[in-house]
Amino acid sequence: MGGNAQQTGWLFYTMLAGVGGKEVYQKVFVDHDAAAAGSENVRHAFETMGKMRQYADAGGANRKWNDTLALVETNKAAFMIAGDWAKGDFSAAGMTPGKEYGCALAPGTQDAYVMTVDVFAFPKVKKPDQLAAQHKLAELMMDPAVQVEFNKYKGSLPARLDADVGSLDTCAQIGQKVMTAGDVNQLPNFALAFGPDTQGQIEDLLVHYWSTPAMSAVEATKEFSTIIANAAG
Repeated sequence: MGGNAQQTGWLFYTMLAGVGGKEVYQKVFVDHDAAAAGSENVRHAFETMGKMRQYADAGGANRKWNDTLALVETNKAAFMIAGDWAKGDFSAAGMTPGKEYGCALAPGTQDAYVMTVDVFAFPKVKKPDQLAAQHKLAELMMDPAVQVEFNKYKGSLPARLDADVGSLDTCAQIGQKVMTAGDVNQLPNFALAFGPDTQGQIEDLLVHYWSTPAMSAVEATKEFSTIIANAAG
């Protein structure tokens, strides 16, 4: 575990979805429900996150996620919680999913997938030939077969849920199975749910909580609820 905003965020979202439950997750991140953010489910998620400290090494403060992943690659750590982008580092190290390393859904998230989205943005144009070229490129990129081939290298899930992932690795197939079960399983990363100011406040809280064992889950939950309340307002 690396004790920076990125990794404490990944850990907390996972705890909230798996321990707090996807219904509470949706209420907090989609509805901006401050009461849900201050509930016992969220407190339990913080409490479980706090218990994870005992399994992390002492040198994790401000460590980047790829440096944390390197500990797994070199058998100095058992696992880390990360997204499928981590497969790029494993591939660069000559490692193959299902052989030198494996993937698993975090406990409790068998029907909940926290997702973020990478996008291509086109400049606004007016000429018909430029518009036609943009449409052609968009159609090409979103073709199910292209999505599959592209993500063999990128490591993420195809943006098309009707894409045949049979040729992708086991990690992708595990994730796609949860995603295609329906919208109710698709949970937004907080970057899709809040503005930059709220994101920053949540990040600061999670880093502080992770690095401050004396801070109780009750205190963290109360502060989290206040942040969500202000975001809703």
